[in-house]
Amino acid sequence: MGEILAYLNNLIKNDDVIVVGVSGGPDSMFLLDMLLKVKKDKHFVIIVAHVNHKLRIESDEEALFVENVAKDNKLIYEYMEIKEYNHDNLENDARVKRYDFFQDLVKKYEAKFLMTAHHGDDLVETVLMRLVRGSNIKGYSGFKREKQMSNYLLVRPLIKIKKVDILEYMGQNKLKFYKDASNDSMKYTRNRFRKKVLPILHEEQENVHLKLKTIKHKTLKH
Repeated sequence: MGEILAYLNNLIKNDDVIVVGVSGGPDSMFLLDMLLKVKKDKHFVIIVAHVNHKLRIESDEEALFVENVAKDNKLIYEYMEIKEYNHDNLENDARVKRYDFFQDLVKKYEAKFLMTAHHGDDLVETVLMRLVRGSNIKGYSGFKREKQMSNYLLVRPLIKIKKVDILEYMGQNKLKFYKDASNDSMKYTRNRFRKKVLPILHEEQENVHLKLKTIKHKTLKH
């Protein structure tokens, strides 16, 4: 995890304001732990942004958990509850509402960064889904670690590591998190790629997520 800490230490300056999406799952709790480690030596503000999707009976418990973690670490906690969905495309509707909330917080706090906990496996899954659905060359490249938005930098600090690395760290350090059971449901496209295709790719190339990043950078030069 040294690379992530070095990256964050280099990126974050004193007095920066960071909005970080924290669901309570292992990925976002790992990211929050990394930020708290950096915060020991620097003065900056972390806004813990939690979205309660209200889709599972554990949702309220998870929201309270994230709120308590924020309070225990003297961080600002912001909460949003999704009350209605467009059920024709629930996944996309939830994502749009979530990012609208994050962007409102960026504006409210004049934040420099919005950070999310997307990791290397998420990158591979995104490329696979775009490949199947059809996309242009840039689309097949997935997403960048940093993306400059109109008034903030969108940062995904974890895309160089895999889910297994995150789970191993969380277990070794006995850090609490919640598991979203819907991530195991095969009715969602991303989960089918995650469960059926990704293990095969990792068997062929353990660091396939890093290979895709290399392809991306080479492609965007042309």
